[in-house]
Parts: sequence; C-alpha cells; structure tokens
Amino acid sequence: MNALVVLNISSIDALADAYGIEAADTYVEALLEEIKRFHGRVYIVDQKWPVSGKLSGPRLRFERRLLPLMVGRDVERIRFDDRREEFADVLAKLWRLLQRDGVDRVYLGGLWFNRALHEAALDEGEGAVAYQYLRQYYPTRVIWNIAAVPPHLQT
Repeated sequence: MNALVVLNISSIDALADAYGIEAADTYVEALLEEIKRFHGRVYIVDQKWPVSGKLSGPRLRFERRLLPLMVGRDVERIRFDDRREEFADVLAKLWRLLQRDGVDRVYLGGLWFNRALHEAALDEGEGAVAYQYLRQYYPTRVIWNIAAVPPHLQT
C-alpha cells in the first residue's frame, strides 16, 4: 500500500509569516489537491500549534477543507507537541503506524523549513530528517509540489 506523509501542518503559519498569506494559501491549494488525488493512506503530522491570528488563516482553511476529503478515506492524524517531544520519537511513531498498516511505499511532502525559517533542503531540517529516516525502511519519494521549500532554494 502507498502512503502519503505530510509533515508539520502547523508550520503553514510559519510559511505565511515568512512568505505571506498568499504563498501559504497557494501551498494549501496544492496540498489539498495532492491529498484529493492520492491513492493510498494519508498520514498528517501536526505540531498542534495554537491559532495565531491571521497567520493561521491558511492552516484553518486547510483544516476546514480537509474534513470533506477525509470522508471514506484512510487519513491518520499524528499530533505532537514540538516543544516537548523529539522529532525522532514522532518518526518512530509514524514508522510503527506505517508497519501496522502494511505500507510498502512512502510519498513525502510537507513543511521543510529549518528552525531559522530561511533554509531547507534534503540535507537539513525536519523534512530531510524524515526523508533520510523513512528511506531506510521504504522506497521514499518526495513530492516536490507539496514540499514547501523556500523560494531561494527552489530550482
């Protein structure tokens, strides 16, 4: 079975803060479209950030529009507190869920910012850590149109 893993949904707020509401809304549209057309189980990793005014608008729109897409679909939410939990523990939990569900291939997307919110690539940041971890166990491919990489690092 194929799995789509989407990392760090709450970081849509950080995307809005760093690059603007419009950029975050564009990302949300691409993400919702990919989830809609994906054949397989979807795992959404979310840091559970509190709502922070208009910067949370794109994330809240994502959540509202995701609900109808979840009806009749295999969607698993993995919530964690990034102030208290290590990302490695989240990946271990994700791995256990993928094993439980019989996943044999992973497609990866989500927010890829490092802590400085200015640089990300496949060799730094939580997206890179997840990619390196998951590819040890599964054929893993990044879906770049839903891997939010800062514009100055896009090719």
